[in-house]
Amino acid sequence: MNFVSSFRVICFLIQVNQIIAQCPQNMFGANCKDMCHCEDSCNTQGECGFCSYGWFGYRCQYYSTLYDAKTDITNTNVRIALLDGDDSTCISQTGEKIIVDLRDRTPVSWLRFLTPKPDDLQYGFKITFQDDTSQTVNLSRNETLIVVGNTIDVRFQLNSEVQYIILEGKVVQEMCTLNISIGQSVSFMKTAHYSTPGTNKARTLNPDALDSLTYSNPITDGGTLWEIDLESSYIVQKFGIYFNSEVFSRAVLKGIDSDGALIYTQIIGNQGTYYIIFFSSVTTPIRYFNLTAEDATSASLTFILEEFIAYGECPKGTWGVQCRENCSSECPEFCRYDDGLCTKYCLGYSDPPKCETECSFGTWGINCSNQCSNRCFNQSCDRITGKCNQCLGFKVTSDCTIECDSGSWGINCASNCSKCFNSTCDSVSGWCDQGCLGYRDPPDCSIGTFVVDNKMNNL
Repeated sequence: MNFVSSFRVICFLIQVNQIIAQCPQNMFGANCKDMCHCEDSCNTQGECGFCSYGWFGYRCQYYSTLYDAKTDITNTNVRIALLDGDDSTCISQTGEKIIVDLRDRTPVSWLRFLTPKPDDLQYGFKITFQDDTSQTVNLSRNETLIVVGNTIDVRFQLNSEVQYIILEGKVVQEMCTLNISIGQSVSFMKTAHYSTPGTNKARTLNPDALDSLTYSNPITDGGTLWEIDLESSYIVQKFGIYFNSEVFSRAVLKGIDSDGALIYTQIIGNQGTYYIIFFSSVTTPIRYFNLTAEDATSASLTFILEEFIAYGECPKGTWGVQCRENCSSECPEFCRYDDGLCTKYCLGYSDPPKCETECSFGTWGINCSNQCSNRCFNQSCDRITGKCNQCLGFKVTSDCTIECDSGSWGINCASNCSKCFNSTCDSVSGWCDQGCLGYRDPPDCSIGTFVVDNKMNNL
C-alpha cells in the first residue's frame, strides 16, 4: 500500500470514528441505531459496567422475562437474588432443584445462569419444561451447553410455549444470576410505513412508530395498513403493539419472511386497553410484518400505530448485536450469542458442537463422559442425569443409595431371600451367603431337600 492509499484509509477511519462519536446519548453503532441498555451511559461499542434491570448479555442487548423462582426444599422465592443483575448475590441451598414460574405461557429458546461452581455440571444437570397445566413440553432440538468461566448458557428448541422451567442438579445449589431470554429488541429504529390501499393516499414513512417512546411523540396520521420492515430476519417471540384508541375489535398481524412468503397470520382480540401484548412460538425467521385492525364486522379500520415493539432471537448461524455476525465454519449453525464461540459441551450427547448423537449404552452426562453406576440394573441409566432406570441391590430412589432391607434383593429389592437360612442373602445376586433353607446347593440354593425330625438331610 502506497502513502496516498494509506492516507485515505486513515482519513476514512477518522471519519467513521467521528460519526460514531456523534451518536446521541444512549445510542451506539456505526449508524447510531443501537440502543444502550446500561445503568449508566455506554461507550461507542455499546459496552458498559452494568446492564439496566431486566437486560443482560452481550452489550446488554438481551431482555430477560420476569419470573418467580423457588427452591424445592424451603419453597422460598429466590427471584430477587437471581434477577438483581449482581453476580455477587448468590443463593445457596441443600436441595438440587429450582422451579421457575414464568407467570404465563411464554416462548423461550435459551437461558443463562451464573454459578461459582460450574464444574458441578459433571455430576449431572437436567432441565424440564412444563405448560400452564404442569404437563411436560417436549424438545424439538436437543439441549446444548456453552460454558465460559462461571457462566453457563443452555440452548434448546421447544414444541410449544411453557410456563414452568425446572432446573435440577448439584450445579444449581449455588446460583448467582438466572436470565431467561425473550431476545433482543429487533424493531427499534427500523422502518415503518402506513397506507390505505385502494385510495390515492400515498404510502408514508413514520419512524416514530418504532422509536420505543410509547406515546411520547404522538402520531397524528395513519392508515388501514401498517408495514414494518425489521431490515433483517429474526425469530420474533414477543410483541407489544400500542394504538391511539381501543375502538378496534381485533388486530391482524401477518409475518412474512425475507423472500416475501407469508409465514403466519396472528389474530388478536381487543384486550380492553390501548395496547396488546402477545407471544409467538413460530421459529421461522421473519423480516416483515403487516398490521391491520378490524371492527366487529371484519371491516378494516383506519388507525394510528403509536408504537410497535418486537423482541427476537438470532436466526441459525448468527450472533451479536442485531445478529449481524456469522458463526464460524467450525459451528456454522450454532454458536454463542456473545462472541461466536462454538459449544464444547453436549448434555446427553457425544458430538459437540452438533449434539445429535445420543450417549451409547452405559454412559451419560456432558459429552457422555460418565459411566452408569454399577448400582443400576444392567448398568442402564438416564443419559442426562445418570440416575438409574432401575436399581440393583438397592431400593428405588433417585440415586440408588439405600440398600435392600434384610431378606430382600435384586431389581429394586423386589425379590426375597426365602430359600436362604435366616432369610439372609446377597442384595445383588440373591446368593445365600449363610447357607440354604430347604435346599442343598449353596449359594444358589436351587436343588431341594426333605426334612426329617427338623433336621436337614440330603436326598
